[in-house]
Amino acid sequence: MPLKNDHESEIIGQRRTSFLFYAQLTLVSLVVVFLCAMFIMNVLFGAFDLLVLSYVSASMLTLLIFLDFLILLPPKRASTQIVGTAFTIISFMPVLIGFFYPTLFQNELTPIAYVYFYSLFYGAWNLSMYKEQKETVEREHPQVMILLLRRGFFFMLYGYLSVIPFTTLKILFVETMLLKVNFILISIVFLIFALYPVSSLVKLEFYLRRTKKGRKIVARSFRDEWKKSVDENMLVKVLWYFALPLGALSVYGGAVCLYSFVFIALKPEYFLAGLLALGGGISILMYHWTRTGSLSKIRKILLAPSTGKMTIGDLKESLRDLQKWCFGLFGAVFALIGLLRYKGIRVLAVFGGVEINDMTLVYVDIFWLLTLLLSAEWLLQLVKRKRITDLAKLSKNVDYLHSALWYFLAGLTGSYSYALGVPIIVDAMVVVAFLLITTIYRVYLRSRF
Repeated sequence: MPLKNDHESEIIGQRRTSFLFYAQLTLVSLVVVFLCAMFIMNVLFGAFDLLVLSYVSASMLTLLIFLDFLILLPPKRASTQIVGTAFTIISFMPVLIGFFYPTLFQNELTPIAYVYFYSLFYGAWNLSMYKEQKETVEREHPQVMILLLRRGFFFMLYGYLSVIPFTTLKILFVETMLLKVNFILISIVFLIFALYPVSSLVKLEFYLRRTKKGRKIVARSFRDEWKKSVDENMLVKVLWYFALPLGALSVYGGAVCLYSFVFIALKPEYFLAGLLALGGGISILMYHWTRTGSLSKIRKILLAPSTGKMTIGDLKESLRDLQKWCFGLFGAVFALIGLLRYKGIRVLAVFGGVEINDMTLVYVDIFWLLTLLLSAEWLLQLVKRKRITDLAKLSKNVDYLHSALWYFLAGLTGSYSYALGVPIIVDAMVVVAFLLITTIYRVYLRSRF
C-alpha cells in the first residue's frame, strides 16, 4: 500500500512539474510575441520611438534568456517552479492590464511595484536555478553558471534600489514630518536588503577574477554553447528569428540617435534614448554570440595584433595614404567654411556663456586632422629610422589611425549636410550605416588573418 501511494505521489509530482513547465513556457512566449507586435505596430504607424525600442529589446532579452535556461535546465524543485511561475505571471501582467485595466497605468505605484516584483522574482529564479543544478552547470555550462549568478544578484539589487527614487521624492515633497520619517525608514530597510546582493556580486567577481579556479571557469566559459540544445524547441528557434533583426535594428537606431546628439543637436533626450536602444540591441546580439559559443572567436579577433600581416613596406604605404587623406580632407574643411558663411552659422549650444556653433565643429575637425597627420608622420619616421621594437604593435596603431580617420569623415558630413540643405536625419542614418558596415568589414578582415 505505501508503494502504491508513493507511486501516485510521484505521478502527481511529474504532472505538476510538466504543467508548471508548459505554463511558464506559454506565458513567457506570449509576452515575447506581444513585445514583437508592439514594436512592429509602433513602426508601421509611423511613431518610431527609440524608448519603446529599448524597452522591447531589454525585456525581450530577459525573457529569451529565461526560455533558454528553462529548456536547457528544466527545474524540478517546487521552490524553483513556484518562483518561475510567479515571474511569468508578473511578466504577463502588463499585457492584461493594457487590454482590460489601462487606467491602472496612471497610478504612480503601478510601474514601481511592477519593476520591483519583476526584478526580485527574476533574480530569485536565477539563484534558485543555480542552487538546484549547481554541479551540472559548473561542469557542463560554465557560462550559464556565470550568467545565472550575475543576473540573479544584479536583478535582486536592482529590485531593491528601484524603490529608492520613489521614496526619495516622497521624502522631499510630503508635507508632514511623520510621513517623511516613514519614507526614510522604508528607504533604510530597502538599502539594508540591498547589501546582500551587493556583497554577493563583489565576492563572485573576486572569485572569477582573482582565484585560480575562477579564472579556469571563465576561460572555459568562452567556449560554452547551448544554442543547438535549446533550438530543438521550435518555439524558441522561431522567437530568435524576430529577436536578432530587432537587436540589429536597435543597435542601428540607437547609434543614429547618439550620432545626432554628438554631431547635430545636443539634446539630452537623444542621448538617453540612443544609449538605451544601443545598449538593448548590443545585449541581444552579445547573448546570441554567447549561446552559440562564438565568444572565444570574437575574443581572438579583438585581441588580434593587427589587420593582416603587414610588412615594413606595407606600413610605409599605409601611413603615406593616411597623410594624403588628411591633406585632402583639410581642403574639404576649408571649403566647408565658405559654405557655412554663405548658409549662416548656427548656434548649437551655450555653456557658461561660451557659445558652441558650427565654427566650433570646424575647429575640432582641424584639430582632429592635425593630430592624425602628426601621429602618422611620427610613426613614419620611426619606420624610416628603423626604430621599431614591435611590428605587430605598430601595425595596430596604424589601424587605429585609419579607424579614427573614418570616424572623422562621418562627423564632417554632419556639417556638410546642414550647409547643403540635406535633412539631418538622412545624414545621420546614412553615416551610421556607413560606419557600422565599415566596422563590421574591418573586423571581418581581422578574422581572415
